[in-house]
Amino acid sequence: MRLTVNGAVTIDATSIIDVSGKGYPNNDWSGPDFSQSTRAGCHGGIRNNTASDCTYGRYERARFAGSAGYAYSSNTSRGGGLVELTAFSLNVDGAIRANGADGGYPAGSRSAGAGGAIHLDVGAFSGSGSLEVMGGSNSWSNSSGYSAGAGGRISVHTSDNQFTGSFLTSGGSSGAVSGAGTAYVKDSLASYGHLLIDNNGRGALNGSTPIRSVGLHNIVAVTEVSPGEWELEVLGSPWLATDSTFGWGIDGIDVDLDVLDELSMHYTIVSNTENTITLQTLDDLSGVVGNDLVGVHTFQTVTITGGAAVDFGEDRLIAVDELGSDIDVISEVTSGVGSNL
Repeated sequence: MRLTVNGAVTIDATSIIDVSGKGYPNNDWSGPDFSQSTRAGCHGGIRNNTASDCTYGRYERARFAGSAGYAYSSNTSRGGGLVELTAFSLNVDGAIRANGADGGYPAGSRSAGAGGAIHLDVGAFSGSGSLEVMGGSNSWSNSSGYSAGAGGRISVHTSDNQFTGSFLTSGGSSGAVSGAGTAYVKDSLASYGHLLIDNNGRGALNGSTPIRSVGLHNIVAVTEVSPGEWELEVLGSPWLATDSTFGWGIDGIDVDLDVLDELSMHYTIVSNTENTITLQTLDDLSGVVGNDLVGVHTFQTVTITGGAAVDFGEDRLIAVDELGSDIDVISEVTSGVGSNL
């Protein structure tokens, strides 16, 4: 659902925009590329019964529906749908929902549907309602082998944030515990946004909400492709190449070209191949060969609660407002050297 309004939008306390179960279809059809049995029950978080990183999309901009699980009886296990809303102002006292549908099956590793996506691009944002991208619950919750759906993604870009409601990003409430999705709120005049991840009191497995990351890699070659455009090569093939259609790649992430110097300049990755990154700067980068580069993620605040387990890999995590950030006692975050949380 995509909606553009040249005025004010109000969702009162008795009203709902609901695309729950309107995402990828059963059985096991997956986003963002409409493939089957590749990322079933996954989106912003990882479903419980898979060892691989099956997440997709980006916390900065929610844009994909949730992947389906396996239907059982009347439970469809479809993923949550997509809501994109642009308006001069938005008040939400009711709810916008893109939750995954319940599902599962008593054979094999079958999951419920993953939460979908909500993206808001509004001027004034107010209200006390809820934005919801929760995973579906598993019909066969009596067995730890049957996974709940993982959480989806919420992104809000606003010039005046007065919203006091809830961002509900958890995996499903029953079935084997899956990873939480992500919520990201950014004021258009601010340098950095707020990252919020919550799993509704269900302790997730380590690393069940992985954040797209660069990692720590040795720079083996540097080429000035054209004036102000630099290509840096690393060993191996650590990344998926930039693909704007499916959101693959590490473009848009900041990178530090000397992990040993936490005060060194950061550059934003413009694009990447499997083993190169492209940067645009008038600085002379020819001297960084041999250094180890690392990704850097900077937020105004970071709030990780309710049993969420968030993984930035070896990348550095920086919260500008460290005192305003919160990682509660049942949640965890993994990040690299030089992080301040």
